[in-house]
Amino acid sequence: MNLRSMRKSKNMTLVAASLKIGIDHTSLGRIERGIQNPSCDTLKKIAEIYETTPGEILDAIPGRKSNIGQINNKSQPEKVDRLPDGLSKNS
Repeated sequence: MNLRSMRKSKNMTLVAASLKIGIDHTSLGRIERGIQNPSCDTLKKIAEIYETTPGEILDAIPGRKSNIGQINNKSQPEKVDRLPDGLSKNS
């Protein structure tokens, strides 16, 4: 489900949702289209109003995936065969 569908499932217009969130309706429209990233505060407010999690909101924004909850199973840093030009082990 995308962010616009989430808003519409709550029977909210873009203007009504933006007023509840506390941002301009054009900003919310840009967030919905993936043109603008929400601030952390805005993300929390959107999640609260849409009754979901910030991770679900991020996943609903086109071109974004939150990666929240994914576990990095690497216990050791990746080994590099050679250093980039200009770098030495002692730098």
